[in-house]
Amino acid sequence: MAWKIGFLGVAVLLAGCAADGSGGQSDGCAAYEKQAAQCREYNSRYHGLDYERKMAACLKARGFPHRKKQYCGK
Repeated sequence: MAWKIGFLGVAVLLAGCAADGSGGQSDGCAAYEKQAAQCREYNSRYHGLDYERKMAACLKARGFPHRKKQYCGK
């Protein structure tokens, strides 16, 4: 019975995240932007395809394996 209550609690929390229409993206977007800025600064010496690869690797290592639109929408 306790597991049912726990499961219901998780479902309510997930529904709450989606209720505001952002799906919790605003916090994720801000975190993504912060990490992206740090990665841009760190990889500024690279150009072109090398830069793109380094940025993708940096963001992936920091917990953002997808493109910006996944975290920030458009």
